[in-house]
Amino acid sequence: MILGELTSGVDIRGQIHRMAVVTGNLTRLNNDFVLVAIPGCSVIKTWRVKNEAEIKWPKDVFLKSVSNDLDCELPTIARSLSPEEEMEISIRFDIPDKAENKTVLQYVFHILSKEFGQMGQLHATVQVDKELFQKKIDERMDSDKNKSKVAVSGMYQIQFFLKFSL
Repeated sequence: MILGELTSGVDIRGQIHRMAVVTGNLTRLNNDFVLVAIPGCSVIKTWRVKNEAEIKWPKDVFLKSVSNDLDCELPTIARSLSPEEEMEISIRFDIPDKAENKTVLQYVFHILSKEFGQMGQLHATVQVDKELFQKKIDERMDSDKNKSKVAVSGMYQIQFFLKFSL
């Protein structure tokens, strides 16, 4: 089949850019756009990707980092997304030990297939900031402590209710 040829009334060339659309960023402890990290740590970024095209993904879809010197684990994409189907893609990458504090690192990954070429991109922005990283960890710890207090308080209320209602 020649790229751009009509298949079942679908113009493939016009569909490629809609085959891998990022519909959400799902990384915990950070906002949707910027990961906060420290030098030498590993981060995991997760994207929700949707096939908004009218054709199914080919079987040979893979990820490739734009940067050749990036230390990361690129997952194998084992699924072929049908139209309107979604999946999550997570990539773990290491922040260089020599990354300077208060810098911003940009990472780009292409979603590719041998048949269609580039179908989409995944972007990750990492802010290297030791103080902000510690602040986010402290906030998370405080949040977890408060959740534990509520859970324990709720447990005692249930026990009290059961004890005196029987």
